[in-house]
Amino acid sequence: MEPKYSHSNGFEHHQCESYRDGDWIIYTCSQCNYELKEHWETGEISVTNAHPHIRHSGSYFPPSYKMALENRN
Repeated sequence: MEPKYSHSNGFEHHQCESYRDGDWIIYTCSQCNYELKEHWETGEISVTNAHPHIRHSGSYFPPSYKMALENRN
C-alpha cells in the first residue's frame, strides 16, 4: 500500500510572487502581507508577517531563464 500525503494538513496555502532586488530574492504574498527575503550569496533569510496557519510557496527564475522556458520552439 502506498502512503498518502496531504500537503495542506489543515493549513491555508498562499502562492507568492518573486523578484530580485540586488543580492536579495524577495517573495511577497498578494493575499496577505507576508514577505520573505533571501540573500542569494550568503543564504541569510528574513521573514516578516508570518502566520503559523498559512503556508507560503513560490519560486524565483531570473527573467532570462523565464524567457527561455516560455519561448521554446
